[in-house]
Amino acid sequence: MKSKLFLVALICTMFFVGVQCAQPAAATTKIDQFFVVHPGGGQSGDADLYKIYKINNNNIMIYNFGYNYNKKTHKYVKNGANDWMKLHKHSPTQLYIISPKMEGNVDIQVVKTKHSAEYYYWFTMKKELKR
Repeated sequence: MKSKLFLVALICTMFFVGVQCAQPAAATTKIDQFFVVHPGGGQSGDADLYKIYKINNNNIMIYNFGYNYNKKTHKYVKNGANDWMKLHKHSPTQLYIISPKMEGNVDIQVVKTKHSAEYYYWFTMKKELKR
């Protein structure tokens, strides 16, 4: 009887801890994903996969993964190159575009806009990324 009670208590504890750990991950939601193929390839690779996550209206994370075209298999293969960018609404009239530099520091571009980071992504940034 005690072992069954202990087992039930253990399962309930595991469930409770799992729910508590899952809440921070649920705070971000994927809002967009698209694949851009670059004609002719070039040094940046043959294609890019973009995954966009919304933290809240004023914080958007953009992840970029590089792909190369394999002529033998006729498929795109991840080449290990990846990058990120963050859109952060800093003040009512300023939006920061934060991205890493090669040296490990971050580069911050300031954009004058009254729109939220999500609005800026959908109506300005997405067009630039699809080029």
